[in-house]
Amino acid sequence: MSDPADDPRVNSDDPAFALAVQYLKALSFDNVGAPQSFHSGENSGARDSSNEIKIDVQHSPIPDDNEHHEVQILIEVISKADDSVRFTVRANYAAVVMVRNIPEEDLELLLNVETPRMTFPFLRSIISHATHEAGYPALNLSPIDFMVVHRQRQEQLAEKGEGSAKK
Repeated sequence: MSDPADDPRVNSDDPAFALAVQYLKALSFDNVGAPQSFHSGENSGARDSSNEIKIDVQHSPIPDDNEHHEVQILIEVISKADDSVRFTVRANYAAVVMVRNIPEEDLELLLNVETPRMTFPFLRSIISHATHEAGYPALNLSPIDFMVVHRQRQEQLAEKGEGSAKK
């Protein structure tokens, strides 16, 4: 993706936000229930199956670069059937975004909400494909409201007395 700074039509004083690149940083799939989960029919979307999902968003500026930030979505899914773990999938999906002349109060939402909203469909596809390739039905995660995730994190930080954190 080209940098908006290279476009002569863009005023360098105007606010700018662009997704520069996105990539999979890490993927782990632990098929802890195999082969038993395949013999008991649990892989067919068993009646008593459930998924525990943990998600976090982190961001940090790129060192020695005041316009680019790395935003990461970290997710862990633990799939259970009849109180036994079938599999665990963990992923870290990241994007580098260019931000320029964005007010600090808006920057936090761009990095914690808007960037994950744009990149989550790609992470969702990777997890779906990984579970399918591991022998289970494709796990199609529901869309995530990253504003809710952001607010929950802010509440947790406020309870700990840490105030607003950027990571």
